[in-house]
Amino acid sequence: MKKYNGLDFTAAEKKKSGGFTAALIAAGVLLLGAVSFLILLAKNDFDTAKFFGARLPEDTTGNTLEEATSEKTSTAAPQFSDKNAVNFLFVCHDSSELSFCTVISVSVSENCIKVKAVPADTRTQLNGAETTASEVFRQKGIEGVKELLESKGIKTSKYVLCTETAFKLTVGTLGATVIELPRDIAFSDGAVKYTFAAGKNTFTADLLLKLIKYGSTGDETSSVQALACSAVISRNFTIENFNKGSSFFSSLINPVETDITAFDYSEAAETIKAFILASPSIVPIG
Repeated sequence: MKKYNGLDFTAAEKKKSGGFTAALIAAGVLLLGAVSFLILLAKNDFDTAKFFGARLPEDTTGNTLEEATSEKTSTAAPQFSDKNAVNFLFVCHDSSELSFCTVISVSVSENCIKVKAVPADTRTQLNGAETTASEVFRQKGIEGVKELLESKGIKTSKYVLCTETAFKLTVGTLGATVIELPRDIAFSDGAVKYTFAAGKNTFTADLLLKLIKYGSTGDETSSVQALACSAVISRNFTIENFNKGSSFFSSLINPVETDITAFDYSEAAETIKAFILASPSIVPIG
């Protein structure tokens, strides 16, 4: 898999726009870490009228909505987050142990969704001591992970926290995911060995969780995790799913713990639809 370098983890100040009313921006019904719709309801200095005017060409030129939401995965190598992006945090765990962690960066200005996995052994300095993502989750839960990310310049706006059981239940509801692997991958879960050839492979919810947890080690871990999560987002971030309405959102959000509400969904619905029709690129960053 192509490795993306030069990631910018430096916290940047939001650009002030003197003439525009603060309005809802970047919004997505995002399946963070392949699990759950995430809704962005955040106020930023952004001209919403320009967004709606510039982001709906596909729907008015005769292209089908299916065409507008296909072939969205980009191979570009952008920085992880631009200054106007909003970041979502997804954490999956087994009891007090961190299973995997993913940050989704939603950018209207770049018309892009960027996916970065945060390996459990990610290290940082907190309160004068070196620690890992696994350790801070064990000690402080979701707040500990947010603190670790902030130490690296990544501030998250909303979060989803789920157990492995809830992950498999929710992703199972969405159906199997096809992932194009860049190389052969083999791993073991207990006494069972799994082997997948390079190219397109179909993953059930259970196999997807195993791929994310055990599919690679060392420097390759974040690449495999980001690729898997990006594939699920690309498959499910569609106008068809949006048109299923709030009941679909509720069926996905109910099994997990999150600070995203049905009210957030309702308030952001029209912006979400416009962002879907803009066919944003979905970029795994490892």
